[in-house]
Amino acid sequence: MVTEIEALRQENAAQRAQLAALIAVNGQLALEIAKLNECIGELLAIAQRKQRKPSVPQPPAPPAALDAAAKKAFDERPKAPLRRIHTPRAAATTRA
Repeated sequence: MVTEIEALRQENAAQRAQLAALIAVNGQLALEIAKLNECIGELLAIAQRKQRKPSVPQPPAPPAALDAAAKKAFDERPKAPLRRIHTPRAAATTRA
C-alpha cells in the first residue's frame, strides 16, 4: 500500500513536470500566433490597397443641340483671314 502511494506520488510529480513544459510551449506558440496575425494584417492591408478599383472614366458630354437659326449663324460666320507664309530672304551677299 505504501509502495502504491509512493508510485502515485512519483507519477503525479512527472505529470506536473510535463504539464509545466506543455504550458511553456503553449505560451511560446501563443506569441508566435500573435506575430503571425500581425503579419497577416499587414499583408491584407497591402493586398486591399492593390485591389482598388480604378475610377470609371466619365463618358464624353453629348454635342450641344443647335436650332436652325444657330446653325445658320454658325455656317455664315466670318472666315478668318488667310495667313501669310513667311519665306526667308536670300542670304545677303558676302563681302569679298
